[in-house]
Amino acid sequence: MTGGIGAGKTAAVFSLGAELRARGLVVGGVASPRVLVGTSTVGYRVRDVATGEERVLCRDEPPGIPFRRFFFSSDGLAFANAALRRAAEWADVLIVDEVGPLEIAGDGFAPGVRAALDSQAFLVLTVRPSLVAETRTWAHLPTVMPVWTISEPYGTGER
Repeated sequence: MTGGIGAGKTAAVFSLGAELRARGLVVGGVASPRVLVGTSTVGYRVRDVATGEERVLCRDEPPGIPFRRFFFSSDGLAFANAALRRAAEWADVLIVDEVGPLEIAGDGFAPGVRAALDSQAFLVLTVRPSLVAETRTWAHLPTVMPVWTISEPYGTGER
């Protein structure tokens, strides 16, 4: 699933997860809702989609591990990777919101994404449009695969 910043990838995966659960599938993984102050993104949380439990993922100011404009919480990253590894063991559908430059560099959710890729689960990855090809290469995904593009805002990111 791809779309620009604020297009609604996170809202879409929350809706998709709810629909799949209603159809009897077991859904796991992580989603990363934005933290807004007014209309400005000041950070992201990470939510275990199976339990609803959340942690701070990153903020626009320290403390944390600096990467581009955000400072990433080591606790939030460990929480996300643990949720992905657990879900890789039992989920029918595994959501990773989102695979970005940090993961492609081998950090962030990369360990959990690797576990997800090795699982039998159907994967739903969110990726920005500029990173679709690079993500396919990094994750060793087939070049022919469905890509759902969100071109207009889809919800608010909260479900």
